[in-house]
Amino acid sequence: MPIVVNTPETRNLDAVNADAPRKATENSKWEVLSREDPYVHIAQVKPGSHVPAHSHSTSEVMVILEGSVRIGDSDCTAGSIAIIPPHETYSLDVGDQGVTFAVVRPTTARFEER
Repeated sequence: MPIVVNTPETRNLDAVNADAPRKATENSKWEVLSREDPYVHIAQVKPGSHVPAHSHSTSEVMVILEGSVRIGDSDCTAGSIAIIPPHETYSLDVGDQGVTFAVVRPTTARFEER
């Protein structure tokens, strides 16, 4: 895979595709940068959104790029990094400014609604 560099100026965030779970993505725009080895996407979620409790089949590193979000019991602002183990249930509550974050996983994951 070639080197991929994504900057705020080059992001191409689109509405999440119809295959994605609606509850988690109806207020989101995503750009998938890599689908495998590793899987990487950038998401932008509207202010005040709630993503219900869910988990994923693989581990995940989430880097908050802009805005703020509450992940479980932790308030995360720009620069925060969350490491989420596989099958760990969590929810997201987005702050008043919305949130933009990057997700890195070893490979594509299954979404597991709780």
